[in-house]
Amino acid sequence: MLDETSEKGKNIVSQKDYIAHIEEQHERLKSAWDNGERVLALKIAIQCAKLLGDTSVPQFYPSMYVLLTAILDTFGDLVFERIKRKGLETPPGAKVRNLPPNFKASDVSQSAKETCRNWFYKTPASAN
Repeated sequence: MLDETSEKGKNIVSQKDYIAHIEEQHERLKSAWDNGERVLALKIAIQCAKLLGDTSVPQFYPSMYVLLTAILDTFGDLVFERIKRKGLETPPGAKVRNLPPNFKASDVSQSAKETCRNWFYKTPASAN
């Protein structure tokens, strides 16, 4: 909860501290991804998505929404780029190719399809 006053049983943090916490989560997500810790990055994204449900301080919600959706946008971009890179993979000795701008599932490699399927399987199970 964000507030300057105290309520029994609730953690009270300032808006500045909360923003710093959200920005720290953004950096943790990028760092986890860069270090190959995909599951940790997914967990951070899920935690951020859950924070979107916190409407206890309505005057701060618009700012919080922007910060949290930036993290989720980053996560989505990272996953998309990974799947897209896998879609470009070719067997050794095969001609390197590019994907068309509006590519379809039939345009990508089996490896990319499998990676995409794995993300879909992980996300609902992890969100519960």
